[in-house]
Amino acid sequence: MKQMWIMGALGVLVLSLLTGCPSGEQKPAGGEPPASTPGNEPGGAPASQPSGAGAPASAPEGQASAGHHGAPFTLDASAPLASVLDKSEENDGKTVRVSGKVASVCKKKGCWFVVETDEATPRTVRITMKDYGFFVPKDCDGKVAEVEGVLERKVIPEAERKHFLEDEGKDPSAVTGDAVEVRLVATGVHIAG
Repeated sequence: MKQMWIMGALGVLVLSLLTGCPSGEQKPAGGEPPASTPGNEPGGAPASQPSGAGAPASAPEGQASAGHHGAPFTLDASAPLASVLDKSEENDGKTVRVSGKVASVCKKKGCWFVVETDEATPRTVRITMKDYGFFVPKDCDGKVAEVEGVLERKVIPEAERKHFLEDEGKDPSAVTGDAVEVRLVATGVHIAG
């Protein structure tokens, strides 16, 4: 029985490496995200969400999809990303809701993206999706995103940093060493149209 469990876990690991891009995020059992999440069923936008919020959990290949992805927001209002980053140690482990411009997005699946502040020298936060449960459009660069989730400060190993650059289609050779990164594990994302 233990050998079967090990073989199953090994199979999931190999599958996730071959299908690309979880980068430390865990997929739910079965290896694929759910077709929809509560409040994200096609055509069923929750009343508390902006119009267009009933978009599918992930956009069809190569097609933009503004609207809401993931679970409905639970916090009433968003805070400026810069103010949340100013207090990242204090906000570590807390649920926050922020908005900012999408600076980059995973071009393989849309399983992560980076939002930047509107400061003269922008600061960024990487957004990953809780339990690998939904994706965002792969072409949402430059759009405004509102994100709710748990903020965390995490040491990112060199290999993972290189993987992110490869996912963006960039050269990872300049990356050396580990780095501390502020991340937000999203439960819900709204991409402005």
